[in-house]
Amino acid sequence: MQNDGNEPDSFIVTGPGSTTQFIVRYFVGTVDVASSITGAGLLLADVAPGETRSLRLSVTVRPAAARGFTQSWLVMSKSHSDSSQVDAVKAVVTVP
Repeated sequence: MQNDGNEPDSFIVTGPGSTTQFIVRYFVGTVDVASSITGAGLLLADVAPGETRSLRLSVTVRPAAARGFTQSWLVMSKSHSDSSQVDAVKAVVTVP
């Protein structure tokens, strides 16, 4: 996530959680932040203009997952100061 604005800003990051086919975890560094992201959202505070913050999505296929099943996750970041400013990334996983 990068602040492309001209002023420091904070961002709320949200995303879907685990499903019956997949286990989903989100990390900032080594810290598991899945409960925040799949709940009310993770607050990334005081991001300077041009500053980047990293977030990692980890998806594990459950043993009973159906072969060929595809699932997507849309992870969104919304500006705290201007909620019309939204960005997203979509991850797609298919069970081999």
